[in-house]
Amino acid sequence: MPGIKELLDELRANEIKIGLASASRNAPAIIEVLGIKKYINYIVDPSKIKKGKPSPDIFLAAAKFLDVEPQLCVGIEDAEAGIEAIKVAGMFAVGVGSYESMKKADLIVENTEKLKFAYIQNQFKKSKSAVFDKV
Repeated sequence: MPGIKELLDELRANEIKIGLASASRNAPAIIEVLGIKKYINYIVDPSKIKKGKPSPDIFLAAAKFLDVEPQLCVGIEDAEAGIEAIKVAGMFAVGVGSYESMKKADLIVENTEKLKFAYIQNQFKKSKSAVFDKV
């Protein structure tokens, strides 16, 4: 996925915690093969989650483990059910894909190459300005 390694580097440089909330039981093996395990602070075990997406459970589990309030989290997804789950969790949703399939997301990018930390952070802050005023 073009741009993901650069995004992970940016997140790490900015001390952003990363949780992987994939429904795939193969996610840990894939992360290992891709050589990006060092970037991930926590991988949710989908077998321990009662309800799958569009339930927010998997995203809330990641936030809880990382000790971050959901409203301060950003979720990145490429599926409608995932976007719905992120929104129900009270998180900022970034959709990767077409506008039509990602229309419920707070921010939409057409491909992973467009995922830039500063851009996501700016859009997040705009949407959550009341939260940042309290933090």
